[in-house]
Amino acid sequence: MSPQPGPVDFGRPPPSSLSNSGGGADEDDEASAHPHLLLYCFPRGGGSRSSFRDWEHPLQQRMCSKVSVRVISLPGRGARFQETPWDDWGLPDYDAGGNEDGTPPTNDGYRGKFITVLTQAFLMDWDGMTPYAFFGHSFGTLLAYELTLQLRRLNVRPLPLLNAVSAHRAPGISPELYGIP
Repeated sequence: MSPQPGPVDFGRPPPSSLSNSGGGADEDDEASAHPHLLLYCFPRGGGSRSSFRDWEHPLQQRMCSKVSVRVISLPGRGARFQETPWDDWGLPDYDAGGNEDGTPPTNDGYRGKFITVLTQAFLMDWDGMTPYAFFGHSFGTLLAYELTLQLRRLNVRPLPLLNAVSAHRAPGISPELYGIP
């Protein structure tokens, strides 16, 4: 029997040299303690919290608001490289195209254990009141999307203000639509 994958959690990215220019660490800590917005980030496959280390301070300066960046931490990635990674994500085959209503295809075990663990980690981190948004990059877009669907199924309110994605096509859109083999 193979070892079980480690837990999933959310946390702040590592310190940035940018946080000491202008405002300073005290202001960053205050924003994190009482944020106006929580920005949950999901890095690329193999990515880690360090991918977003320079985001929090510039966002706070540009938005004139208290933004706290929270990044998913997965076993087998970044500082957790020695832990057993997840190898069964329980995600649908997005390359199979979509259903007539535009939703991705489903299969047995579609909503696997990973999505349950991810949802639990999010609900443990979120205070239930602070507005939040999701940002996913590449493989992280699928995690943010699946988490949003799961929160909707569980009737968690409010849902994210925004689910921003980069470097991945929309789930349920067949690659053939764009002439990609």
